[in-house]
Parts: sequence; C-alpha cells; structure tokens
Amino acid sequence: MRIRLTPRSLCLPVAMLAGSWLLPPPPLAAQAVLRPGTEARGELKGGDTRLDDNTYVDLWRFNGSAGQQVRITMRSSAFDAYLALGYPDDSGEWHPVESDDDGAGGTDARVSATLPRDGEYVVRANTLSEGQTGSYTLLLESA
Repeated sequence: MRIRLTPRSLCLPVAMLAGSWLLPPPPLAAQAVLRPGTEARGELKGGDTRLDDNTYVDLWRFNGSAGQQVRITMRSSAFDAYLALGYPDDSGEWHPVESDDDGAGGTDARVSATLPRDGEYVVRANTLSEGQTGSYTLLLESA
C-alpha cells in the first residue's frame, strides 16, 4: 500500500495540531484550604505554577456566602506580595473580585471584599515581579 501526501491531505492533521495549541490551558486547581482565623504558611519556589505574567503562584480555596465580608492578608519578608481573590466559573474562566499589592503596609498585601455569590473562592498568592520566591503567610478573617 502506498500513501500519497498532497497539500490537501496534510490540512486536517495540521488543523488538528493547530487547534490543540488554541485550546485554553486547564483551569488551575486550588492546592490547599484557607481556614478563617487560622494563619496559613506557604512557599513560592522555582518549579511552582506560573501565571501569564510569569510570576509564581499558590492557589488557596475557601467557601463563602453572598454578602459576606472578608479580609485576606499576605505577608512575606522574602518578596513583594501580590494577592488576588476571585472564583472560576464552570468553564474555568477567572472572575476577579479584588486584588492588592501593598494594602497591608510595606510590601505586604491585603484584600478586603464583600463576596458577590455563594460558593468556592480562590485566593491567588503570588509575587508582584517575575522570578521572586520565598515563604509567606496568609490570613483569612471576617471583615
């Protein structure tokens, strides 16, 4: 059996391959549970998940209720902290609620927000600048 390759016969495999490049990455899954009133400890290090801006990120989750007021503080002496609160929808699209760089003073971050819906929320604990690593603490409180 002889296979003859023509420009037309190559279109489907190339289109299939190109389509796989266009697929969005799978949604990032939260790695740990953030408990109200309990200080959590984490560490950003080389090899961790990176966001589109090439900063390392840890993802923490908690359940909240519509109208609930929360305050989340991230502290680190190793890097300039950046904190984002949001939630993914069923398709994995990120819906931001609030984010902050220096709201807790110095290079520490603090987010205060009223939650817009019932359900799971994700806290993105990351750095302001690419390549920064080190340990940090997170605290979730009622505001």
